[in-house]
Amino acid sequence: MLKNYFKIALRNIIRHKGFSFINIFGLAIGIAACLLISLWVQDELNYDKFHQNSENIFQMIQTQYYDSGPFSVGSMPGPLAGKLLEHFPEVKAATRYGYTPAVVANGDKSHNEYLDVTDNSVFSMFTFPFAFGDKEQALSEPYSIVLSPKMAKKYFNEENPLGKTLTINNKFNFTVTGVMEKIPSNSSFELDLVVPFEFLRELGENIDGWTNNHATYIQLHSNVDYLVFNDKVKHFFQVLHGEESTTILYTFPFTKKHLYSATGRQDNITGIYLISIIAFLILVIACINYMNLSTARSARRAREVGLRKVVGANRIQLSRQFLFESLLLALLSMAFALVIVELVLPYYNSFVGKDLSLGLNSFTILLIAGIVIGTGIVAGSYPAFLLSSFKPVKVLKGSITSGKGGMLFRKILVIIQFTLSIILIISTITIFNQLRFMQNKKLGLDKEDVMYIRSNDVLKEKYESFRSELTNHPDILSLCGSSFLPTGIWSNGSGWDWNGREDGFEPLIGNCGITRDFAQTLGINMLTGREFNSRSDSSERSFQEIIINKTLADMTKLDNPIGEHMQYFDYDLEIVGVMDDFNFKPLAHDIEPLIFYNTTDESTYYLIKYNGLNQKKVMDHVKAVCKELSPGYPVSISFLDESYDRIYRDEKKLATLFNLFASLAVIISCLGLFGLASYLAERRTKEIGIRKVLGSSVTNLVYLLTVDFIKWVLVANIIACPIAWYVMHKWLQNYAYHTPLSVELFILTGLITFLIAFITVGYQTIKAANSDPVKALKYE
Repeated sequence: MLKNYFKIALRNIIRHKGFSFINIFGLAIGIAACLLISLWVQDELNYDKFHQNSENIFQMIQTQYYDSGPFSVGSMPGPLAGKLLEHFPEVKAATRYGYTPAVVANGDKSHNEYLDVTDNSVFSMFTFPFAFGDKEQALSEPYSIVLSPKMAKKYFNEENPLGKTLTINNKFNFTVTGVMEKIPSNSSFELDLVVPFEFLRELGENIDGWTNNHATYIQLHSNVDYLVFNDKVKHFFQVLHGEESTTILYTFPFTKKHLYSATGRQDNITGIYLISIIAFLILVIACINYMNLSTARSARRAREVGLRKVVGANRIQLSRQFLFESLLLALLSMAFALVIVELVLPYYNSFVGKDLSLGLNSFTILLIAGIVIGTGIVAGSYPAFLLSSFKPVKVLKGSITSGKGGMLFRKILVIIQFTLSIILIISTITIFNQLRFMQNKKLGLDKEDVMYIRSNDVLKEKYESFRSELTNHPDILSLCGSSFLPTGIWSNGSGWDWNGREDGFEPLIGNCGITRDFAQTLGINMLTGREFNSRSDSSERSFQEIIINKTLADMTKLDNPIGEHMQYFDYDLEIVGVMDDFNFKPLAHDIEPLIFYNTTDESTYYLIKYNGLNQKKVMDHVKAVCKELSPGYPVSISFLDESYDRIYRDEKKLATLFNLFASLAVIISCLGLFGLASYLAERRTKEIGIRKVLGSSVTNLVYLLTVDFIKWVLVANIIACPIAWYVMHKWLQNYAYHTPLSVELFILTGLITFLIAFITVGYQTIKAANSDPVKALKYE
C-alpha cells in the first residue's frame, strides 16, 4: 500500500513540476527559517545550563524600597557569602565575583584588561573544565591566575603557560596555575583572567565592609526549595545589623539570569518570544501556500478520485493517499531546507555571535521529525478532506469545477496569509523606527567627537600636568575626568537630606565623581550656577561642593538651588550648579535624579572633546603624552558614540533578525500568491479568450483578474491593522521614550501590501490578458 502511495505521489510531483516547485521551495524556505530560529531559541533558553549544578545555583539579589519605587541590585557586601554559609545549612557553597580594571603584561606584551576576581569555590560550583592545572587548588595561592584559552594564546602564543608569570599593574607578579577549556557561548560568565578575590585588598578595597560592590552566588542542596529558602533569608540584613531595614534579600535562579531581569534591565525573553512567533507564522504561511494550491488544483484530480472510488477505494484510503503525498512533499522540503541551513549557518553564526550546529542530538531529531509530520498533516489535511469528499457520479459527468468546495476556503487562507504578513511588516517598521529613534534621540549631551581612555594611578597623580599637556594641543577642545562613563552611571545611593524634604521621603539618587569641565566636554547645558573649577579639583573626594541635575532640582522643590545645602550623613554640601538632564540609562528608563561631586582620585576615565577633522593627530598626541607621563601603562582609546551604540547592540541585532525572517515570511506569501494567480489565470483561459473576442481591453481583463486579490488584501489590512497596533503599542510601553505609532505607518503598510499583491499577480494577469484569443478558445 505504501509503495503504491509513493508511486502515485511521485508521479503527481513530476507531472505538475511548476506547482510542485512552488510548494517544495516555499516549504523549504519556511522550514529552513524555522530551523534557524529554533536553533537560536534553544541556545538562548539553554543559557548557563551546561553547568552540572545549574538548577541549584542562585544569585543573591537585594531589593531596596524608596519613594521613587523599588530598586533591585545584584551587588552584595563582601562578607555576605561567608555569613550565608555560617547561618543557613541549606547553603552548600558560596562564591563572590566581580571584576576590576588592570594592566596585564608579559614582557613587551602589555594590555588594558579586566580581571575576574572570585573565590576558588567558583570552580567547584560552576562547570569550567581545565585544559591545564588543578581547578581544586587553582586560586589557593594569593598571586595565582587562571586563564581562558583566548588569554593564554594572547600572552603566551602556543606555549603551555602553566607556571609562567604575568605582571599586573606593573608591580604584582602572578603565576599561571590553570588554563580553562573554551567556555560555551551561551554562558553568562566570560571568565578570561581569574584571580583570587582577596587580591582586591592589594588594590585598596575594603572587602570586609558592608558596601555593595560585588555579586554573590550560592549553591543550595538539591533537596532545598529556593522559594522556601527565600522566606528564611529575606530579612537577613536586619538580623545581621540588628536594625530596621526595608531591604529584602532573596535568591534568583542562575539559569534565568540571561532570560529575565532581576535588576530592572529589559528582559531577553521578550525578544525570544517575538522571534519564536515569527518561526511559527512562517510555517503557517508556508502551509497555507500548500493548502491553497492543492485545493485550487482539486478539479484537476477530480477524475482521478472518481475513478478510484468506482474501482473500490473508500474515503479513508483516499485521505491517507493525499496525506501521504503531503508528508512526502514535506520530507522533500525538509531535505532542501537542511541543505539551505548548512549553507547559511556559518554566516548566521557570525551574525548572531553563536556557535550553532545541526548536530544529531535528541533536540534536532525531534525538531526535524516534528516539523515534517506537523507540516505534512496541517498542510495536507484540508486538501485530503476536500478531494476525498468528491462524489464519483458528479466527477465523471464533469460537474466538479475548481471553484466549488474550495473557493471560500482559499479566500479565507489568502486573507489569513496577508493578515499575518501585514502584522509582520508593521512590526518590522515599528521596531526599526524605535531603534532609529533611540540611536538618534537628543540625549542632552553631545556624544560625537568625544574619545576616552582609562585612567591609571600615575595619571591620577599627575592629573594637572596630563591635563595641561593635552589641552595645549590645538585640536583638543576640552578634557575631564569621571568615575563612570555617561552610559554607566547608575542610581545607587540614598540617605540625602535637604531643606523642605518631607518626613519619610526617601528617593533613590545616583552620584558620579567628576573633575572640572565635565559639562563643557560633553556639551551639557548648565542651567544655573557653575561647573567645578580648578580650586575644586583635588586628589581626594571633595564633599564640599556638588552639582545636581534638573530632575533632582525639580524633586527638591527649591526655588533657587544655588547656595542651598544638601546633607549626606555627616557631610554638609553646597549646591554650586544645576546641570541640564541627559540620558545616562537606556531609553527604557526615565531620567533619574543625579548628584556630581568633585574628585580627581576617583576618575576611572578621561573624556576628551576634540576636533573631528583631525582625529588621527589627536589620538597620536594622547598616546604620546600618556607614554611620556605613565610609561609601562598601555593606552586604549575608545569613542563615546560607540559606547552609546553598544547599549542598543542587542536590540539592533534582534531587530535585524526580526526583519530578516519577517521578510522571508512575506516572500513565502508572495510565492504562494504567485502560484495561485498562475493557476486561476490558467483556469480562466477560455473565458479570457471569449472576452477578448467580444472586445474587452487588456486593462479590463487585468482588472477582472486582479480585483479579487485586491479585495482580499483590503480585508486583510482591515483585520491586521488593529491587531498590529495593539501588539506594538504594548511592546513600546517597555520604553520610557519611544517613537509614536502614526497613522502614516498603517497607510504606508497598506500601500506596500497592495503593491506587493499587484506586482505578484500582475505578471500572470498581464500575460494572460495579452494571450492569443484563438489559442485561448482552443483551450481544453
